[in-house]
Amino acid sequence: MTHDRTAALLEDLARLLRKHGPETFEALAELLGSPRFPETISKLLKTTAREGHARGIRRKDPDERTPTRSPAFATIQSSDPERNCVLSQIQTKLLSGRTFPRILDLQNLAESIRAPVKPSQRRTQVIDAIVLSLLNRPLDELSNILKRIDAPEPVSSLRGWSDIILPKQ
Repeated sequence: MTHDRTAALLEDLARLLRKHGPETFEALAELLGSPRFPETISKLLKTTAREGHARGIRRKDPDERTPTRSPAFATIQSSDPERNCVLSQIQTKLLSGRTFPRILDLQNLAESIRAPVKPSQRRTQVIDAIVLSLLNRPLDELSNILKRIDAPEPVSSLRGWSDIILPKQ
């Protein structure tokens, strides 16, 4: 079991290649090759683990770590990995609840991108509907939607305040 979690950690590290670039990985490989580095990284990891225990940080359940995936994701993952990456980021950001904390915010987003959503759906169902409606959209449109999710309309905007003040229908 420990081997599986270690392998998962290495997979997560490998996914960072796109974010940090190959030069950073080459520099890290050189650091790993130095004679003092294993001792230094070992101390760092042990200290970090102790801090995590002291603060009561726990490992997330598997259901929390991996969002549910539609079967359509499997075909996109193999045929268009870049689109899969952007869609995964969109889904993860929406599931986090940091950018669109209320379901009304998600429904407004769905309406603006013309995703078919029923008003009575739960949060995860709305997110699934949004992501499924984006499967066949062009990559540049997906990137624009991702940017929009990163910087949602603030509550201080006229629409944000009207959502708060006016009764919901």
